[in-house]
Amino acid sequence: MDVAILMSLNLPKERYVSAPAGLFKRLLAFLLDLIIVDIIILSPFKPLVERMLPQEGILSTARFLMEAPAIMNKLLVISGITGALMLLYFVILEYATGQTIGKMVLNLFVVSGKKRPSLWQAILRNAFIIPLFPFILFWIIEPAVMLFHPQRRRLLEILSNTNTIERIKVG
Repeated sequence: MDVAILMSLNLPKERYVSAPAGLFKRLLAFLLDLIIVDIIILSPFKPLVERMLPQEGILSTARFLMEAPAIMNKLLVISGITGALMLLYFVILEYATGQTIGKMVLNLFVVSGKKRPSLWQAILRNAFIIPLFPFILFWIIEPAVMLFHPQRRRLLEILSNTNTIERIKVG
């Protein structure tokens, strides 16, 4: 069939309904993103970190780091670099497409009203990724707020005026 004929047909468009994303799907999307981040961003740094640290256990590692501030400083720099790269992964994808790879797999979208989030909204909603105090507190606060919020929204979603939704095909 000719493309022009197909284009001229007045066929109904696919229709979707948007609903708040379920807790399980959100968690699964986040876990998929963490696996991707681990493979792409964290894995290249693992051999370097392993060479710097003793492999005898957490207490000996803690003692070692107390006695070796130069290594501790290098680890802080590596932590800052990997944290920044992880933040970029989430921010750039959500700003550019409204989805991370994990969200794409599960058909979830980040929206502000009916459009994608702005750059500042994407940064704010992903601030929990920053591996520094006080941002790491969001690892505790975010799930707690999400469990008790009626629409299962995270605190940083509320502050950034964004939502995570699922688009469900109708008909």
